[in-house]
Amino acid sequence: MHMVKDIAYVDLAHTAPSEALASFMLRRFEHASFRPPVAEVPHRHNYQEIFIVQSGHGVHAIDGQAIDLLPRTVSVITKGQVHIVEHLTNLTGWLIRFSEEFLPTDMLGQPGHYQTALFQQLGAIHTITVDAADLAELASVAELLEAEWSQPSTLEQERILRHLLAVLLIKVERVFQASAGSPGQQREANQVYQRFVTLLEQDFARHHDVRYYAVALGVSTIRLSRSSGTILGKTTKQVIDERIVLEAKRYLHYTDMSITDIAVALGYSDPFHLSKTFKRIAGVSPQAFRDERQKMT
Repeated sequence: MHMVKDIAYVDLAHTAPSEALASFMLRRFEHASFRPPVAEVPHRHNYQEIFIVQSGHGVHAIDGQAIDLLPRTVSVITKGQVHIVEHLTNLTGWLIRFSEEFLPTDMLGQPGHYQTALFQQLGAIHTITVDAADLAELASVAELLEAEWSQPSTLEQERILRHLLAVLLIKVERVFQASAGSPGQQREANQVYQRFVTLLEQDFARHHDVRYYAVALGVSTIRLSRSSGTILGKTTKQVIDERIVLEAKRYLHYTDMSITDIAVALGYSDPFHLSKTFKRIAGVSPQAFRDERQKMT
């Protein structure tokens, strides 16, 4: 595998007919087959992505884990995850990419809601199989998006696309929640957890202690831990440490950064402390993890 000094972010291509539409892209696949001619350079997306598969087959990798794209599946790829499409075979469906600024403002009224409901770094199911009725419902919205996307660019087109995207996200969120069996009584825990993981995503490389997040969110450490336990069955400290280790794994797998440099990037003054956290979560040392991954590639 091609190793790099850091994992670059890739933006949506700014070749759209307007500045606003440079934050949105839709691609329709009709019995498409694709295999990269050479190994892709590891990269992170600077946008969110939804893959709706009606038929055919494919394989993509999220943070090094190969995931099948099968008929009647929906995949979400979160901004910041390392994503590579390995191949598509006779695949029919839609790929939809968008940046946060493209969403209607009312979807952003509750900070972190749409991100943490679907697009999570930790504890998330990235791909689910949906039944025929749910697939038809999602396909109907995707077809409306596709039809509008093909029209000449106007202010009205942008508004329609924004709101159709919001409808699609709400419907995708609903099928994901149904798949996870999230009961209504978890609502309060969800609200606290959503705010927590949004803040964690911003600060995990600078702040590793539970108290910092509790104070910043204006809740007690007990309430914060209760929300993490309800949603993930883990303590707040476990969630923080797992997010740090996830990022360390990305650096170890996709870059040639030294363990000392990785520790510094993740807020540790001493690489020993990172190694200790990493081994507790991953079960192996950072160097053993890197060595094992290199054997596999």
